[in-house]
Amino acid sequence: MPPSMPLHEVIQLRQSVAMLQPGALTQLDREQVLRLIHEVEELRGDLTHLRSGLRGLLDAGPG
Repeated sequence: MPPSMPLHEVIQLRQSVAMLQPGALTQLDREQVLRLIHEVEELRGDLTHLRSGLRGLLDAGPG
């Protein structure tokens, strides 16, 4: 698996995209796209894990 994209790179990429004119066509570097996809996949997995954990706690009930 590729390493996670550092936060400063995510912020820099977001700022670069935000500066584009609406509807502007641009090319992202292949590695940047793959890293972003990896980040989304990791976050989705984390959210799924957290949701399952919370459901387990709710099902267990108090004490």
